[in-house]
Amino acid sequence: MTSDPIAIACVADDSYALPLAVTLVSATTALAPDCPLAIYIVDAGIDERNKQRILASLDSTRVSVTWIPHAGSRLAGLPVWGRMSLHTYERVLVAELLPAGLSKIIWLDSDLIVKADLMALWRIDLSDCALLAARDTLVPFVSSSLGIRQYRALGFDGTEKYFNAGVMVIDLDRWRRDGIANKAIVYLNQHRRDVILWDQDALNVVLRGQWGELDPRWNHNAGVCGRPLVAEPWIVHFSGVLKPWIFRSDRPSCTDFFRYVDATAWAGWRPRKTWANTLLARYGASTWRNLIYPGEEWGFRLWRALTFRPGHNRDEGASERLSS
Repeated sequence: MTSDPIAIACVADDSYALPLAVTLVSATTALAPDCPLAIYIVDAGIDERNKQRILASLDSTRVSVTWIPHAGSRLAGLPVWGRMSLHTYERVLVAELLPAGLSKIIWLDSDLIVKADLMALWRIDLSDCALLAARDTLVPFVSSSLGIRQYRALGFDGTEKYFNAGVMVIDLDRWRRDGIANKAIVYLNQHRRDVILWDQDALNVVLRGQWGELDPRWNHNAGVCGRPLVAEPWIVHFSGVLKPWIFRSDRPSCTDFFRYVDATAWAGWRPRKTWANTLLARYGASTWRNLIYPGEEWGFRLWRALTFRPGHNRDEGASERLSS
């Protein structure tokens, strides 16, 4: 077994315990047998029984798991809406939450499956980049309709690419040195009413010109419809609302998801079949979705407008700025 483990970090609450287990089992399954893995889980409220299930799903001879207390109090007052909880913002604090001795981490969201050896991702040179990430399929530019609302006022010309934060290789030392977490929180407080995609917006603003682009196969959006799909993705990301643990589907990515479910302590579990879930499954697999997809984006905006909770601005009047 190699001496230095690959280090990955993620966050989950109790509702994401099962998909988190799937993410971690898929990652360890794809690794070379002699490669150790150090996993850091930001615990946003996982029940003790489900923690034990997650641990029981992993090979303890080559996998170590460290539970990291969440930083909810630091994030209090940031804007949220829809199904997303305040803990989505834990990503911006990753360099502060993890042990000071760690200089690099692979961040994985808890709604994906890993199909390729993460050693290949781990070995990519960060060079002068604060992070490596793949371009967002649905928000390719900061000027996209779901991108940065006030991009021109922030100094963008609109042609800059926008990355998805679900899979990132992060230079933790640089994040600590440059105060990335603080800059992101300042941005979120100052522009709270313009935030659409939560911490992802903040990171794209704060780290403009400081990130490197990954091959899109490292973060393939399984929920995209009517757009080109990458061949043989290395990581399949179930972003969006049509999650495989919510409804049953015969799509290959969903079949893969439940294959990994059966390799966890939740083996045999399947979502309860209801008429609503059946309709969702049919809609998700239907070619009609290609035609009416723009309506989804409209619905996304409406959902935000109806559920948006701006929080309170604790940093109002602060002298801090976003410049590096």
